[in-house]
Amino acid sequence: MKFKLPVFISMFILGTMLFLSSEVKSATFTINVMNFAFSPANISVSVGDTIKWQYVSGNHTTTNNGSFGTSRPAGAPSWDAPINVGMLQYKYVVTVPGSYTYKCLFHSSMIGNFTATSPVINLNLSSIIEGFWNGATMVSDTVNVTLNKSAPPYEILDSAKVKLSSSGTGALTFSNAPGGSYFIVVKHRNSIETWSKLPVVFTSGGTENYDFTSAANKAFGDNLVFKDGKYTFYSGDVNQDESINLTDVIQIYNEATYFSAGYVVTDVNGDNITDLTDVLIAQNNANNFVSVVKP
Repeated sequence: MKFKLPVFISMFILGTMLFLSSEVKSATFTINVMNFAFSPANISVSVGDTIKWQYVSGNHTTTNNGSFGTSRPAGAPSWDAPINVGMLQYKYVVTVPGSYTYKCLFHSSMIGNFTATSPVINLNLSSIIEGFWNGATMVSDTVNVTLNKSAPPYEILDSAKVKLSSSGTGALTFSNAPGGSYFIVVKHRNSIETWSKLPVVFTSGGTENYDFTSAANKAFGDNLVFKDGKYTFYSGDVNQDESINLTDVIQIYNEATYFSAGYVVTDVNGDNITDLTDVLIAQNNANNFVSVVKP
């Protein structure tokens, strides 16, 4: 008889595997402390890497404590450690990007530098806005994309904006989030906020592709509407309360009576005028009780 794991255990194992596979790979850089020099004296590292000062000869320190001749980025921890026959090495984990200058307290000519960068992660996004799509092209508009943590309470770790092309594509760069597993969340000025089906694994310095338009199950809860060959984000949430309802319909209708024009949230089809067409899009989705679906 075959043994079948309960669903919640299977999901836990899958989540653990995703987390482990997405850990940022850090490196250790060794700086030899000898004679009257740090060697190498200048290096480039990444946030998360470890600097190791290794004793070779002499009696020295590695010091970056705010004293004259030392500097470090705001928020970076200071350090001051002896490097000698009694203390053969000292390790420092880099947590803040920027330029660092350190010294030996005993020898004024012994100065070292390192520069830390935070590797970015990139996303090639494909997404279509229901009201802006005519079956061939989409009215280009800006969306805000966030990377949300894969576990409750799903905090936002990074965000970026992009103006989607007429085919619904856009390239985004996130400079604050390390490699990891994140939900992709797309927000548009008058559409329903939409989450990716599952967390997506990003690698520091790498690029991931995500296409919401290819299938309903690319969104959490299959929360997409099929229109003219593409799966699209529901349009009509003009007040961004995570639901398309009578409040949105009334707001659009009121603006339509005045023929409100320009870049306004009540322009649900992107033609720069609020009219009956916009009302009908929102009314249809309100009749279907469309709202945000998220973990």
